[in-house]
Amino acid sequence: MTANKWTLVQRTHLSNSVSDEEGFVFIAEELVAGQSNPEDTEADMKVWKLPFAKALNMVLDGKITDSLSVIGILRVARIKGL
Repeated sequence: MTANKWTLVQRTHLSNSVSDEEGFVFIAEELVAGQSNPEDTEADMKVWKLPFAKALNMVLDGKITDSLSVIGILRVARIKGL
């Protein structure tokens, strides 16, 4: 997918006691399907397409646990007033 519109919703420090690494979460909109060319390290990546409400419930139920996904989903839920 390619997005024609990107909106930054959160900048976060992933481990500010150990490194200066930052993470950025964007909302990608106006999506267009296209050809993918995954790198070798991405060959086993799984993409899930699901309604936002289901993703939010998966965060709240502890089924989505990676920090950037949790931060992004909760931040967007807040922005949307959910």
